[in-house]
Amino acid sequence: MACIDPHSVVAPQRHISAVEVLYDGGPGGYALARLVWDGEEEVGIRWNGSPGEPGMGNPQSRARPTWFLLPREMAQPAIDLAEQNNTAIPRWRRAIAPWRQIRSAKPRLGNGPRD
Repeated sequence: MACIDPHSVVAPQRHISAVEVLYDGGPGGYALARLVWDGEEEVGIRWNGSPGEPGMGNPQSRARPTWFLLPREMAQPAIDLAEQNNTAIPRWRRAIAPWRQIRSAKPRLGNGPRD
């Protein structure tokens, strides 16, 4: 296995309940995805791997391809950068706009980055 289709990456399963690939750079490229991680919307990234090379891209855990969560302050710039090469992202933004309004109205508790 050298190049992993990011649409098939659903690990770690105990945390991820939904994956929507926003950008797929193909073999040798990276993928960016909207994830539902422990019930929260997050943005993940991974390198898909390259043809002819061993492994399954990066990150991986226990011989399974996984996602790396971007810090929230880096998520939007990553989406903006990927958007330059992918027309599916504006449609996604319009589709989730009402959900974001509801979520932003909720009071935030705690002081951690994912509280």
